[in-house]
Amino acid sequence: MSVRPHPTREGAWYIDLGYGKNRERIPFEGSKQAALEYEAERKKVMRPVKVSCFEMVTTLIDRYLESYKLDHQPAGHDTQKIRCQHLKPFFGRMLLQNISAHDVEKYKQARVAAEISPSTINKELCALSGLFKWAEEMGVVDSPPCRIKKFPGKMTKAPVPHVPSREEIDSIIAEVPAKKRGLFELMFYLGLRRNEALTLRVENVNLERGILTVRGKGNRQRILPIIGEEMLAELKSRCEKTKSGYLWESHLTGTHFKDIRGSLKEAAKRAGVDCRVYSHLLRHACGTETLETGDLRDVQVLLGHTSSKTTEIYTHIRQDRLKRVMLKKIDR
Repeated sequence: MSVRPHPTREGAWYIDLGYGKNRERIPFEGSKQAALEYEAERKKVMRPVKVSCFEMVTTLIDRYLESYKLDHQPAGHDTQKIRCQHLKPFFGRMLLQNISAHDVEKYKQARVAAEISPSTINKELCALSGLFKWAEEMGVVDSPPCRIKKFPGKMTKAPVPHVPSREEIDSIIAEVPAKKRGLFELMFYLGLRRNEALTLRVENVNLERGILTVRGKGNRQRILPIIGEEMLAELKSRCEKTKSGYLWESHLTGTHFKDIRGSLKEAAKRAGVDCRVYSHLLRHACGTETLETGDLRDVQVLLGHTSSKTTEIYTHIRQDRLKRVMLKKIDR
């Protein structure tokens, strides 16, 4: 949500419109409902021109993504754009109001035949649902053209991840090139998501108070402590070097790194860690380590979960690790 209480003035609000350099912060006096109504009016002005019900889905998707930028961070917009690209070949030449439940089922069957996982297909269907909702708000349709039936949870539930030991994580990070090592250390020690770490800026670091302000999913903000002298020194060095902008910036593109998967996989290979390694695994490892000395609430606050049910996965991970430890003892 882009309407938030003003940090110092009671009964006042501020409204964030847009993101990054294009973000506009508007102070507002009045009730929260009035602030929400004002926000909606401003967004109407900022959104593309009125669209027609006679435009094909391909065109509507492009208009929808333009509008999506106003309410979501760049990383979220990029993800939604990728999902919508899969919708275009199948629905692109149709009129939105002509899409039926049968068409949706045919899309699911085609994606399954292409060996796409049900969980990924569900995310693409969420993008289609977002298009329906936007079209209704823009007056393209009076109501969603059909009900979108997704795959059931039992088909999309992710398996409990295999989390390497602390020693294995340390050995992987030690093999990461120096220019990116601090990035992976933050992801492990503070449990940052990939995009949370990549988009960190100088203004997110408060060296005097020793805290880091992280903006995560749903534009939610959390404040985390900077742990240890080494992390503090790394962040201080980057702040002094960069002055403003992204802390980890690519010299080739002039913006933050986009793909760090290769660096992590190569580091794991050099460290001799033989398991599937990906950036989110560092976040899982952080949650598991924290649970060994804290409780679920500590993990929930650290990782920024809105629901404790999401955090409960770490109790299963810990049990899985315990089982592997016990099996090693038996093998001896």
